[in-house]
Amino acid sequence: MVVTEDISKTHRERRVPALDDRVTERLLIRQNAALSQAAYVIGSPADATSVWDRRNCTSAVAELYIELAQALDITLLITIRTHVWRATLNSLLLNQVPEVIRAAFFGHDAAVNRASYTDLTDTSSMVAAARRLRAV
Repeated sequence: MVVTEDISKTHRERRVPALDDRVTERLLIRQNAALSQAAYVIGSPADATSVWDRRNCTSAVAELYIELAQALDITLLITIRTHVWRATLNSLLLNQVPEVIRAAFFGHDAAVNRASYTDLTDTSSMVAAARRLRAV
């Protein structure tokens, strides 16, 4: 996917891979189902040929995260939203992907990425203990 400079927070165009094949499939289905070439893959709900107003989009996404938080019983999603995914993926990819690439992928420079979206806390003992408790 291409994040164009006009919609990028950093105002730099970049290519962003979909990390889950289901996302790619869904986007292709939407693209192929478009009524015209002028339609956006994710356009305005009322008119797919119009850009979705960022204020309305933010509100709709906030509502979606609240629904997910309630349905999945994950209270954190009510307030954290996309930043929790950014921090999780950034930390998981820490040793496999160079910092400059991770920073560009998540739309920040390396300093912001390091300060806000990288958690080096070792939680392996907590995970192991939880697995042992579930096995009982």
